[in-house]
Amino acid sequence: MSDRPTRVYENNSIKVYWYADRCRKAKQCVMGSWQAFDMSRRPWIDVNAIPVEEMTAIIDRCPSGALRYEMK
Repeated sequence: MSDRPTRVYENNSIKVYWYADRCRKAKQCVMGSWQAFDMSRRPWIDVNAIPVEEMTAIIDRCPSGALRYEMK
């Protein structure tokens, strides 16, 4: 597993790191918010779609550790 994220998504409030090689349960994210996490869209994570507090709560529940974040 890589220590470098596959992608980084960010806005003025948050930076979200996605580690594709760790991702096993993307359905968890989509179920948390289909507006922010949509596997059929590119980019599949939209950090502007929901409030940052909701985004961090979903990421905190990521069972594989494929999503991480850093507040700005």
